Amino acid sequence: MEAAEPGGALQPAREDHDSVVNLTRALVRIPSRLRARAGILSGCVSRQSVAPPRCWSPLRVAAPTSLCNRRRMARRAELNAVIPVLPARDVSEAVRFYVERLGFELLFQDSDDRPQYAGIRRGAVELHLQFQFEKDFEAGTAGQAMLRLVVDDPDVLFGEYKDRDVFHEGTQLGDTSWGTREFAFWDLNHNGLTFMRDL
Repeated sequence: MEAAEPGGALQPAREDHDSVVNLTRALVRIPSRLRARAGILSGCVSRQSVAPPRCWSPLRVAAPTSLCNRRRMARRAELNAVIPVLPARDVSEAVRFYVERLGFELLFQDSDDRPQYAGIRRGAVELHLQFQFEKDFEAGTAGQAMLRLVVDDPDVLFGEYKDRDVFHEGTQLGDTSWGTREFAFWDLNHNGLTFMRDL
């Protein structure tokens, strides 16, 4: 019960005060190791017995933006690589072209019989090949990718490819006005491949 003093402030009644005193005395008689295990410290929960939330801040509990969110927004995700996906009418045929003529190696394919998707790689360059219907090529929605592949020595690569029947009549090795040395040709599905290095 609470009693009002003449000033109007509510004060604990005598019987409530006695109950608190008795409870405190009883807690003191509990062995300290049991109090610690139960998380009791002079009638209160021990600070050590309750682990704070991972990003808990006593001064900012009610803040609209938590410390966790601020840290998450401050971190910037980095892009590590890009893997172009090239359309192909026949994935098996496209794999053979890149492996047998362009010196790539097969990384994976989704089927041994009629693959619809495959990955190939040469050095640090990885490409994926994905099946597309003929109607997509006819509509102009496939076969229009243009890749610029950075190579350490385009002259050596040009010499490697020149006898593999991959060049078209416009393919030539040379220096460009924009500061590269390069050559280019189309793959079987009319995807443009340019092999280049900066001058």
